[in-house]
Amino acid sequence: MTKFDPQLADRITQMVLQALKNTGNPAQTPADIHAPLGVCTGDYSKFTDRPDLNQTEKSENKQPEPAALSGVITAAMVDAIKGDTLVLDAKSKLTPLGADRVKERRMTVKRVSNPQSAIRNPQSNTWLWWIDGRCQAVEKLTTHLRETLTPLGARHDASQLHQAVRDAARRVRGGQAAGAILFVPSAALAVCYANRCPSLRAVVATCGEAVEQGVELLGANVMIVEYPHHGFRSMLAMAERFTSAKRPELTGVERQLKELASCE
Repeated sequence: MTKFDPQLADRITQMVLQALKNTGNPAQTPADIHAPLGVCTGDYSKFTDRPDLNQTEKSENKQPEPAALSGVITAAMVDAIKGDTLVLDAKSKLTPLGADRVKERRMTVKRVSNPQSAIRNPQSNTWLWWIDGRCQAVEKLTTHLRETLTPLGARHDASQLHQAVRDAARRVRGGQAAGAILFVPSAALAVCYANRCPSLRAVVATCGEAVEQGVELLGANVMIVEYPHHGFRSMLAMAERFTSAKRPELTGVERQLKELASCE
């Protein structure tokens, strides 16, 4: 086999090109080869004749609008927001601690009027209530919140407290209710009984801030109200705050409760 001679190949190429030029036929004249003008970067912003490409690029870079929160917005819910914008629906309310957290994080609060964009509280379906005795303010409250509160069937006297707690725990465990509000003259037995049930976490409603902290720190789903010490307005504010608040995920508390359950 003859060894390839690059110099010979170059001379042959030059002779062929010269012969083509001498024929005078422009159709056979090789075109001049130019270096590339640039490298495609994928940026179509300067191509005004293809607006569809520009629109695609803009839509890919656009960040999705965060969904709005509804109901009573607690500090824990504010902490769960990523970014510096808090989107609320038109009727949602910030708790005092939630408002303080917004100021601390220097967040921008944006209100939207479209209810379809709001995140609804998944546990705001059915709330149970029971009272030991009778109270006009409680009757007025449960009538005012009749679309939210459903009465437990246990008789309204102190001897049926344990049965009311058992019924509430059974219905919460079965997914038939989100929690319960117990109206009692004294919270001692009620809070002890309720917190013996694994499906219940009870907090005593001494004030609105106590209710909010019970939800944030414990994920409380039972509110115990000593009704002789509260009026209608006070109980209504606490009940609305309690039933509309979103329960946070508290895996650390769950683990600690399981450890405490083994204590002798």
